[in-house]
Formats: sequence, C-alpha cells, structure tokens
Amino acid sequence: MVRMLCALAVVCLLAVGAEAQVLKGFRYPDYDEKGQLNFEITGDEAQVQPNVMIQIKNLKMTFYEQGKIM
Repeated sequence: MVRMLCALAVVCLLAVGAEAQVLKGFRYPDYDEKGQLNFEITGDEAQVQPNVMIQIKNLKMTFYEQGKIM
C-alpha cells in the first residue's frame, strides 16, 4: 500500500509545475526483489487542477500475485 501511494505521489510530482501541464499515457510499475510485477498504475492523462488536486482520466490499477493478475 505504501508503494502504491508513493507511485501516485510520483504521478503528482510529474504533473506539478504548471496547472495546464498534462501528463499523457503514463505507466508506473512496481516490482518485488525477484523482479516480479507487484502492481501497475496506468492512466490516459493526468492534469493538476487549480485546487492542487490532480484529475486522472481512465486510471487503472492492476495487482499481481506471482506474476499473474489477481
């Protein structure tokens, strides 16, 4: 869960800089110490809003266990 929040923070940091800045087609994978995919966060578009919230279009979070989608 902590890693997932960190991943979302990375998306936020990438989108910060200018309110009109848009990050398109992003993907954030997280791997365990063996190189297996734990989870993946993807979205079509992320944009910082004037209230410092981030609008993410088509957010998808996929979780894996032993390399397979849960």
